[in-house]
Amino acid sequence: RLYMAPSSIPNSGLGIFAGVDIPSKSFADLNPQCVIPLLDIQDHTPLYDNSILSNYPWIGASKGVHLEANSTALLYPNLGMLANSHLGLANVQQEDIMRPRFDMLANRTLNPGVGAMTSYDGFSFVTDTDLVVGDELFVDYGEGYFHGREKVWDTFFSNSCKL
Repeated sequence: RLYMAPSSIPNSGLGIFAGVDIPSKSFADLNPQCVIPLLDIQDHTPLYDNSILSNYPWIGASKGVHLEANSTALLYPNLGMLANSHLGLANVQQEDIMRPRFDMLANRTLNPGVGAMTSYDGFSFVTDTDLVVGDELFVDYGEGYFHGREKVWDTFFSNSCKL
């Protein structure tokens, strides 16, 4: 359904592309994603800021994670990390998929599995437009993502946007 290949955005590495036609308002990825909360990660993992993962977190407040720690972020291991962002070309958007939360039904004094469930699952990406085979999927990371990355944009504009 989806595949990775060199992105159509110069100097941006790999992108995610449609391997089949995907109608508008359809799930781009048929597997809902489990989101990984990063709680005070800079305090617990000093090497995080220089790691590849530091390029991919989403704002923790988008899923209420900001209430759990001083510094929060989220990792979306599938499309949230793999799809490139272009504010003018975004063609998929994040959507919550409501799934039953069985942990709430467990007896907290008798069930050893209590706490093994997460409330950070059931997220996916839905297409905004019809995609045809070979279309690259773009998500909107938000303008804040691009602050501090001006060097990347200078390279992009100097190589691909000459008039």
